[in-house]
Amino acid sequence: MTSCGSFLPFCHKDYGAFFEEVAVEEGLRGWAMTMGGSSDTRIWTGHGIQSVNQSTSYLNEHTDEELLGVEACYQTTKILKGVF
Repeated sequence: MTSCGSFLPFCHKDYGAFFEEVAVEEGLRGWAMTMGGSSDTRIWTGHGIQSVNQSTSYLNEHTDEELLGVEACYQTTKILKGVF
């Protein structure tokens, strides 16, 4: 996510595009930055820190049946490895 809805950007669009480019370089397809909902990322943005919220794919969030999408989580680590 690169913003909280359409009213609070977390980062410059080029910063979000950088993460998309890294995903491609890591051999991952279909990873795209998008506007999103509320996130703790707003804290970093409030301090002027360029931020994105990388989703690791989870289902039934905030319930006793919450599940982690293991493959998507692994792909997220590949993106972060590519960033660093």
